[in-house]
Amino acid sequence: MKESNEIKQVAPFLQLDNDEQRLALEAIIFSSEVPLNTDTMRKLLVTDYLSLKKHNFDEDIDQVTINDEIAESMADDLYFENLIDKINSELDSSGRPFRIIKSAGGWLYSVKAEYGELINSVLKTKFRKRLSQASLEVLAIIAYKQPVSKPEIEQIRGVNSNEVVNSLIEKNLIKIAGRSEALGKPILYATTNDFLRTFGLNSLQELPKLKEIEEIASSDIHEPVTSADEEEKDFNFNGYILPIDNELK
Repeated sequence: MKESNEIKQVAPFLQLDNDEQRLALEAIIFSSEVPLNTDTMRKLLVTDYLSLKKHNFDEDIDQVTINDEIAESMADDLYFENLIDKINSELDSSGRPFRIIKSAGGWLYSVKAEYGELINSVLKTKFRKRLSQASLEVLAIIAYKQPVSKPEIEQIRGVNSNEVVNSLIEKNLIKIAGRSEALGKPILYATTNDFLRTFGLNSLQELPKLKEIEEIASSDIHEPVTSADEEEKDFNFNGYILPIDNELK
């Protein structure tokens, strides 16, 4: 197919052999501070480059046709996932302490769980966020009942939660997710991708793994928060750079 051949000629990634493609993919995942999904991988490795080179194509080949050809040439998401599997096989066979994992809907480098305690002790001052018991409680309610309004949160907890909600927004663990149809149209809140990365989750469907949070969110009545409860506790934030694989402290 003429268009397919032209695309391969201007997209360097498509000209690489399988080993070279793995290296290129590994490089962009390693350099990214956030998880990369397969759409982003395709955009970085192929689509953006083709857009710059569009003038090299015949005039009757529009961008839609080019994108269709990309999808055909690059196969589907499984193509990238197979490359990642091969990268991980090489990392495991060479005894490396890290691998690529799926997190928050994308892929990123992660330190293996057996090195979690060591990494947390070394990087704790740089990669740690602190959450109070009240913050964990509000975060749990939002995680399991999202989207949820502040009045609903306060009805469950029995105390004012304004400062706690604002603090979680500042930490980028929750976000505004619209307005409720209830009286006064209160703001609705939901968790962010940073929340998923913080708790080592790929999606919200994995929330039942967090048993303690689940118990808090499913409870109808909570005791008033005391000053002792408000004391901040150490909370390991495993996001952005080499998070701990399946390690939640």
